[in-house]
Amino acid sequence: MKSKFITNISHDLKTPLSLILGPATQINNIAKDPKVLQQASYILKNTNHLMTMVEQLLQLNHVEQGIGKVKPESIDLTATIKSICEQYEPLAMETGITFTLDIPRELYITSDHFRLSQSVHNLLQNAFKHTSDGELIGVRVSKSGGVAVIEIKDTGIGIPKDQHEKIFERFYKVDVNNHKGTGIGLSLVKEYVTQLGGKISVASEVGKGTVFSIIIPVMPPDVSVETIDEVIVKTEITNDDKLPLMLVVEDHIELNAFIAQAFEENGFKVITAFDGRQALTMMQDNIPDIVITDLMMPDMNGEELVDAIKNSDTFEHIPVIVLSAKGQLNSKVDLYQLGADNYLTKPFQLQELLAIADSTLKQRKRLRDSFLADYLNKPQRPEQNDVIAEEASNNNVQQYIDYILEHLDSPDLNVNTMGKHFNLGRNRLQREIKIITGLTPVEFIRSVRLNEAQKILKAGKHNISEIAYMTGFSNLSYFSRSYKLQFGVAPSEVQAVALR
Repeated sequence: MKSKFITNISHDLKTPLSLILGPATQINNIAKDPKVLQQASYILKNTNHLMTMVEQLLQLNHVEQGIGKVKPESIDLTATIKSICEQYEPLAMETGITFTLDIPRELYITSDHFRLSQSVHNLLQNAFKHTSDGELIGVRVSKSGGVAVIEIKDTGIGIPKDQHEKIFERFYKVDVNNHKGTGIGLSLVKEYVTQLGGKISVASEVGKGTVFSIIIPVMPPDVSVETIDEVIVKTEITNDDKLPLMLVVEDHIELNAFIAQAFEENGFKVITAFDGRQALTMMQDNIPDIVITDLMMPDMNGEELVDAIKNSDTFEHIPVIVLSAKGQLNSKVDLYQLGADNYLTKPFQLQELLAIADSTLKQRKRLRDSFLADYLNKPQRPEQNDVIAEEASNNNVQQYIDYILEHLDSPDLNVNTMGKHFNLGRNRLQREIKIITGLTPVEFIRSVRLNEAQKILKAGKHNISEIAYMTGFSNLSYFSRSYKLQFGVAPSEVQAVALR
């Protein structure tokens, strides 16, 4: 009953908080009066603080109910801690706090990324709350034997010795008059660290400062080597081709991990990137079925990533969902004009994001299946469907198919060469093919090639590598994955039947 109440009240609080956050963000973006901007910043700061409190309540409730299994993966602890600390540098500059970082050149551990990152965030937030302007906060990471040690030190107000154990109890606050905290954060950190097979300790003296130490095993005792190999990095793909592959591009480590975990639990394979440039590099090796990207990111932002994807012959068919805080674009229209398939504002509801991704993929599949049934799987018998045959002819689809077949083995065949042959601009060709078939030109070309590959494969005279190159595929793994996506069966299975 208590768990249900906490869940319900937390979600009920999120809705009005979102309604406060949205208008406050808009005011902050359009206001020019310094006084108005200052008031808007107060609203934003305190609303975000309330959102953090609500999230902590939900997380604590989940821990109590045992919701969410620990998901071990290989973590570059050096890069992770560095990235987290970078998020606090503006606050350190604003308050005049000296913020130092001492980390090894490289340290990899196997742990749960979300729980570990959340624990470090909570300790840093705590340090900044209780450290006066001009003081010192330091983060140090080291390895000792089979454990990794993360120390967060401050020269803040300190904690009385008789309260060192109590601070990890739920809802306990050192100073009841301090309205900055809820007594949830440290309790949650202890729960997470315990789940990771580690320990947390505190050393503090009033007026001198505090040191929190997280000690976690480099490799958790309950994780087998076989399990670790399967989850080593999210850039590696498992061998289950039945699951759709999603690329999550988000520079906020916790949100990235949260989205990835949610989709993995709902039937997706997920790879992750932290900026647009890294995402494009990963897509060269692992072409995803769908991309979810943040808008504001370092190096290459989401707007540039969408533009790069939608202007690529290789990637333009991939649907892209953009996540963004309100006010980062003048209007959603700007983003849709770049080619984004959908847009969701932060804070977003996870169930809505899951539903949008699922609906987008299902819609693409329906369009693709309809085209394959109408044009590709029955080209040799147009008399069985005169209306379809006539429509194909009237709309030049058959001409496009014939052109692709003439250049079937050429890896250079693409939208540009095809448009040039028919004296059509890229945009016009794309509109014409998509209106008739529901496919982008890239998907259309690939579908024709795969249809021919299927015919050759069933004849049983060539191996899979030969067939891939005969039909214009230079990447064998991409050919196999595309084939299975279109026909629902791996080429190796078709070949085995043909050779019987």
